[in-house]
Amino acid sequence: MRLDLVLRFLPDDALRRYFDALEDPSLDATGRYELGYIYLSIHDGPWSVLPDHLLFSFTAASTMMSGLFAGSESIRDWFVWMTVRTGASVCTLQMEDLDVVYYAHGRRMEEFVHGDDGEPSKTCFRSSNVLDTRPISPLS
Repeated sequence: MRLDLVLRFLPDDALRRYFDALEDPSLDATGRYELGYIYLSIHDGPWSVLPDHLLFSFTAASTMMSGLFAGSESIRDWFVWMTVRTGASVCTLQMEDLDVVYYAHGRRMEEFVHGDDGEPSKTCFRSSNVLDTRPISPLS
């Protein structure tokens, strides 16, 4: 399944700089920035990081937006919040040569997982100890 989304995020410095560069600094009626298009694709089977899980992949529409995903604490917090609210196990940011794990099995973190020569994320994670942890408490 593939969807095109517009998501809303609370302001932070990275979002303000992004929208200032676009010369579109307006907030919506709730005080959030609307950001889109963000492409959502849902995969199962070999695409999933963990067995018996689905992969929800949110992809930025531009290189500039990808940098915003990495630089905005508000965006990272929103994705972690969605991970916890939906009962998901893992939240990562996938970049060219590494992935960053922001949430795994009940723990908030910022763990960098490196791949070798474009190695798929699931292989990187399985060879790391990040996903070996068990739930310890819900994110507050």
